[in-house]
Amino acid sequence: MNQAAKLVAGAFLVSSSVCFVALDIASQIAVGATAGAVGTAVTVGVSVWLAVFARYAVQAASMAAVLLPTRGKASFATAHPKFQIARGLLLTATSIMGIHGLKYLPLAEFTAIVMLVPLLVSVLAVRFLHEVMRPAQWAWLVLSFVGALVVVRPSGAVFGWALLFPLCSLCFFTCFQLLTRKLALTEDPLVMHFYTGLVGTAVAALSLPFVWQALSWGQFATLVSLGVFGTVGHYLLIQAFRRAPASTLAPFIYMQVPLAVLGGWLVFSRVPDLVTGLGIALIVAGGVASALQSASKVAAKDIHGTVV
Repeated sequence: MNQAAKLVAGAFLVSSSVCFVALDIASQIAVGATAGAVGTAVTVGVSVWLAVFARYAVQAASMAAVLLPTRGKASFATAHPKFQIARGLLLTATSIMGIHGLKYLPLAEFTAIVMLVPLLVSVLAVRFLHEVMRPAQWAWLVLSFVGALVVVRPSGAVFGWALLFPLCSLCFFTCFQLLTRKLALTEDPLVMHFYTGLVGTAVAALSLPFVWQALSWGQFATLVSLGVFGTVGHYLLIQAFRRAPASTLAPFIYMQVPLAVLGGWLVFSRVPDLVTGLGIALIVAGGVASALQSASKVAAKDIHGTVV
């Protein structure tokens, strides 16, 4: 593919990262994040489950508006309904754990931990999808892991019981990505997007009798923004991967970390300390280098017909 197409695909991916950072910021505001996580930011204080419901209800409604008028029943067409449901459950669990984590943890540090997902996916893909990793990729993975240990060190801002939330979110999202990788070979990405919205809405709706509350206009707008940022972000992600292979786009994924640092500073007046910043840099460096190694491996395979 030509350089212009790569740049367009990269622009879509970076734009999706902006949406995901905005989603995380709106989540922190929505659920009334603790002072240690958000500094002086104003919060609107709704239930995590209500925030999850809003996030997926907007996505389900948006995809229904796009797909149903043109496709009708074909909007639900899938060769793997059980896997679609499982994928939706995994993403919903990711959101529940993620929003709980964002309630207690700083945005930049939370994002850096979650950025270990592509590396874990690569490791598990070796085991379950029979993919191959070069020795250099393993080395970069170790570097990112060291960076994660620096971020979550006992004296750091994220060490404590709340660390369980991003770690659980990390595990769920890794499984979600593996399943997505498998389904993407045969399934329509828009249908997949529709199913995740439907499953997330259905699961979160079970909690509504227990968490529903009267909403102010500010609370309502914040909740709607969760769905808008999530839906648009995933749509832009789909458009990016339609235009370029995953190996080409992988380095762009890590733009989400500096964007989260910038967002945390602009909205919450919070910047990671020097040691935490070093850990974040190690995670990003290891991830980008591993992604570039993967991209070069794919390019070599395309040129020579085998992996060199």
